[in-house]
Amino acid sequence: MLRTRRLATQMATALSLTTLTAAASAVEFHGYARAGIGQNVDGGQQVCYGTGGVAAHYVGRLGDECDMYAELSFSDEVFAQDGKSFKIFSTIAYGTYESGGSVQFNSQGNSFQAQKDDDSDNPFGGGRLAVREIYATASGILGDSTLWIGKRFGQRKDIHIMDLFYIMNSGYGAGFDGLTVGPGKFSFQWTQSASDEGFDSGLDGVDGTNGSWERLNKLDFRYNLPVATGSVDMIAIIGQPTLTDDQEDANAFNKTGYLLTLEHSMPFMGGFNKFAVQYGTNSLTDGVIGNFGGINHAFWFAKDFTNGTNESASAWRILNHGVAKFGQKIELGYAITYAESDIDIDDANDPWRDYTRYNVVLRPTYKWDNFNKTLLELGYDVNEPNDDLGDVDETLTKVTLAQAVGAGPGFFARPELRLFVSYYDGERANRDANLMFGAQMEAWW
Repeated sequence: MLRTRRLATQMATALSLTTLTAAASAVEFHGYARAGIGQNVDGGQQVCYGTGGVAAHYVGRLGDECDMYAELSFSDEVFAQDGKSFKIFSTIAYGTYESGGSVQFNSQGNSFQAQKDDDSDNPFGGGRLAVREIYATASGILGDSTLWIGKRFGQRKDIHIMDLFYIMNSGYGAGFDGLTVGPGKFSFQWTQSASDEGFDSGLDGVDGTNGSWERLNKLDFRYNLPVATGSVDMIAIIGQPTLTDDQEDANAFNKTGYLLTLEHSMPFMGGFNKFAVQYGTNSLTDGVIGNFGGINHAFWFAKDFTNGTNESASAWRILNHGVAKFGQKIELGYAITYAESDIDIDDANDPWRDYTRYNVVLRPTYKWDNFNKTLLELGYDVNEPNDDLGDVDETLTKVTLAQAVGAGPGFFARPELRLFVSYYDGERANRDANLMFGAQMEAWW
């Protein structure tokens, strides 16, 4: 009897372990990470001229990233029956706090970086933690599309070598992806952005604590059409502020914003090429002249608080980027952008005045073998005001040389471990911080 009990216990344990193993194997694990060390040749810490935020890396991100950042993504199919599938997705992100405004000063060398909700000079602090995504999907319910509700990145489009997201309608929302309509695929999502942190709006009796000041409902329509040369994406994002009664009485900014994007994608010289044209208005303007196209946090962007009137804003941009192969040894990543804004702000100190901005980034790569490569990144950026309110720093040039070892010969093979040296010049360059060197890893899986 005792032996039978032992056998039953062993079988139950084995069955439990098998079940747990099967369940664990169903969980998919993906992610992104970057981290490294750096030094200013003139002494002191590494300084980076791109921030990864609104400023992006307009002269290229190689050798110009001072922070540590990681995203850990997990997903699991929790139910599948009769052609129906339900999945859960989540992404947790962690990064160091950086400071410096238009340039980025690192937090490298900390022995421990705790999660905090504010910036800090404490060498044991300086971390930020976020749930970037948490959403559920259902397939097989609405034709061949995938339904979703929750918080997610939202079909972002980016230029990787610049860390520039020209479409990023991320956040809380609901919608569906990939419904066959005619010859193409139609996607739709309703997202909402809001902040109740509060700030001085300049309007008597109205601030962020009086209802959620920043609140925008966005309707996102997308249609992907296959064409002979590749595919065309047509995207229209419409953003409408929703105001409290007090905000309406105070003439708060309430103009509808639009972000229209037309993008053509095609294979090109063994790689790919993407060409896009964008036009944005009002609260969806800043992502066209800067980073994060489609996101909103910019009611102030087109609001003249001094004169108490609603002002309109608009911007347009063209982008061309991709990767081309030259034989078996050389690949070239490239990006060219040109943008103009039309914003009536009569303040020489306002960073979002009426600007023209254009840049080019080239990253040629020579592959010595399947694992070793040499990278050269050249970047040039011009940011100039379209008014006579005063002189501003305009140009920035960067040259980065890196030696890397990566998990394969491809341009996007990762992880990649690099040694680099970067040189900066131009009117926006700091003469005491124009030569950097260091080491960095970048990975996605």
